[in-house]
Amino acid sequence: MNLSWFAFNVKEYVSSTMRLTTVGHGVMIQFLCHYCEFGCLPEGDEAKMKLAQIDATEWLRIKPLLIRPLPYHWTEDWTNPTLDAAIAQSKAWYLRRLERAQAGADRPE
Repeated sequence: MNLSWFAFNVKEYVSSTMRLTTVGHGVMIQFLCHYCEFGCLPEGDEAKMKLAQIDATEWLRIKPLLIRPLPYHWTEDWTNPTLDAAIAQSKAWYLRRLERAQAGADRPE
């Protein structure tokens, strides 16, 4: 199940991405959205550069800033624990709402 939204802590994002440029923020948001929709980032630097719409020079400058042990940053294997937790929370909310709706639909009149 992919989600069209996830919980986003603005204060946490801003405080953990202060070192990013405007381009870096664009890459970060593009990666977060792709990860939320597909559950992973594409394999390889070429595919990530294409997703980010940047060239190799810009990628080499931005990549080290994206892989850091801070909220909203990526691990060495390109997973995002902060986003994984937000997605899990969003899925749990969705499933609870679905269960309540089904329970209401099953009630006799």
